[in-house]
Amino acid sequence: MTEFDNERPTPERLRKQGYKPMSPMKAIRQRCLYCVGTAHEVARCSSPDCPIWPFRFGKSPWRKKGTKVAGGFKSRKGERQTAQLAAGGDKINGTCGS
Repeated sequence: MTEFDNERPTPERLRKQGYKPMSPMKAIRQRCLYCVGTAHEVARCSSPDCPIWPFRFGKSPWRKKGTKVAGGFKSRKGERQTAQLAAGGDKINGTCGS
């Protein structure tokens, strides 16, 4: 047993154990690659009963492009477009109203 087995994982403890910071989606992708070996095999995964199978490509199948996430829009382009519209600008031509 290590000294970390019964303690809550903190960034410092995880780094000491050799873990690197990554998003949950990237961690799922890495697990899938570990499980089957190659990206080609991940795409051909034959385990749809696996709880992370829908997320195997490293993206959430439930989230639509351009949807709001905590702290703002998913993409900076979406933020710029929203700011332009709020300022009375033209989304298509990229002009701001004054």
